Amino acid sequence: MKSSPAASRSVDKPLPAAGPRARGIIFKQLMLGIFQGLFQLLQLPLFLFRRESIRDQMRDLIQSSSDRPSQN
Repeated sequence: MKSSPAASRSVDKPLPAAGPRARGIIFKQLMLGIFQGLFQLLQLPLFLFRRESIRDQMRDLIQSSSDRPSQN
């Protein structure tokens, strides 16, 4: 099998080294991705605690309204 001329040219000339600006952009994107991942990991437990608190508040409201005599 023969390789295409375009493929052989890309082997002869590798990509240039990344400059400081490109490295800074990639570093910033990696840090942002890590931060977003950690934030999403924290959201689930916070949601579960908040849901439990809301459920308890609703139960207390229902309990207190059923304990009071009706106004009719």
